[in-house]
Amino acid sequence: MENDPYRGTNPWSLARYIRNPECPCPICGGPTRLTVDLVPGPDGDPVLSIFSRCSPCGKDTEMTAEVLEDMDIVVKVASTGEVHETDMESYGIRKDIEKTCTDDSEGKRKVLSLEGRLAGRLAETRRPAAAVSLGKKVIDGMVALEDYDGAMDQAMATAAVLSDKGDYEAALELYGSLKQYAEGNVSPSAIAFTLAHAFALFSSGDTKESTRLVRETVTATDRMKSNGTIPEKDRLVRSRAYEALGVLLSAKNDKAGSMKAMKKALEDSQDIVSKEPSEDGLKWVNRCAREYAFSAFQADMKKRSVEALKDSVKQCSRFKDTYPSAYCDALLQRAMYISDSGSDVPPYLRGDMDEVISMLNTGKDDGRFDPLLPLAYFYRSMTGMDKEILDGNDMGKAYELLFRGVSEGFVPDSTLIPIASQYVTYLSKNDKEKEESVRKELAALGLFLGSARYKP
Repeated sequence: MENDPYRGTNPWSLARYIRNPECPCPICGGPTRLTVDLVPGPDGDPVLSIFSRCSPCGKDTEMTAEVLEDMDIVVKVASTGEVHETDMESYGIRKDIEKTCTDDSEGKRKVLSLEGRLAGRLAETRRPAAAVSLGKKVIDGMVALEDYDGAMDQAMATAAVLSDKGDYEAALELYGSLKQYAEGNVSPSAIAFTLAHAFALFSSGDTKESTRLVRETVTATDRMKSNGTIPEKDRLVRSRAYEALGVLLSAKNDKAGSMKAMKKALEDSQDIVSKEPSEDGLKWVNRCAREYAFSAFQADMKKRSVEALKDSVKQCSRFKDTYPSAYCDALLQRAMYISDSGSDVPPYLRGDMDEVISMLNTGKDDGRFDPLLPLAYFYRSMTGMDKEILDGNDMGKAYELLFRGVSEGFVPDSTLIPIASQYVTYLSKNDKEKEESVRKELAALGLFLGSARYKP
């Protein structure tokens, strides 16, 4: 590893992470393509050949890639060794930061907000260590300005990055360092922070403290509803508190308690969203309906499960033209419940998925697709005459969309892998030649399923 600039990272995967159809040109700053090819290195192993190919200025610039000790990926200009920002959005944020005057608190607050956005992009573009470092700087700056809600919002984002890195202890420490600002605070940010802190504690094994925090939050939001002080910024805080309680109780195998909490979360969200409909609100209702359906299913009350999901679809259907994505989400949440609960496939499922595909399969100018579309194909593949036999064409379509999304960098690996695994399992029983072809193209992306290994 000592002389390996990639630190053991699969070069095909690394090429995919770096390849970019639109990044800032290192010479003129305009939009350019970052091409990445694999070529034989001095010892015969594949190495990356990276070039910025800019149409506006007509210059090609050779670049190099390096995986740092903290596993962040950086790209450098080969001739100078200078690190270059290859993400167009991050590049724009950095320029905005440079242009912002910080002589007063308003300017400082604006810069902190921009840096918070930049930290998010760093995490999304495989630079988690830099994201955490910048996120902590933003938190300190927010606290200095006594913007405690802003500090807690950033802390949640930074703790999530730490958890994704597997550094759960550091995430807990971060929550602990700011919990004083959430105590007795009923703002939406403080409530969200407390619930996130509780889940972090629960994951660490501290079930007693995590449950105490959530129950206290539920009590506080009950009091807010009685007093008419639910914040305008987030009318769903009480529903969110009950949903969190339901999740914790389910994890503790308290089926009755979980179902009761989920019912409260669902009813509260339905009441609010019926008066103040929004796409996010309707999608929250859909989520609560599915979670309540699962809790009722676990309590052997399957009829309630079906009714809750049916009501969710019905509510969203009233806003089908205004919020089509929420309506599609309702149908997909119902399909997810059917799939994950092992329920018999109902006759209406294929019609549901036909409708979702028809609504979402419109195509976008940049060639991308709605992230719900592959799910619709996947769930439609379950609607054969025999529950154990999947529709290979629909399963293949779901796989093809996600494979293209991963190849082009706008779908994460984690979304493709479970679908690809099921598709390969299906092919292993029905089309061995196609199975080998799929395994090979996955291997070309640095993705391997099961015990089979292919060299691209």
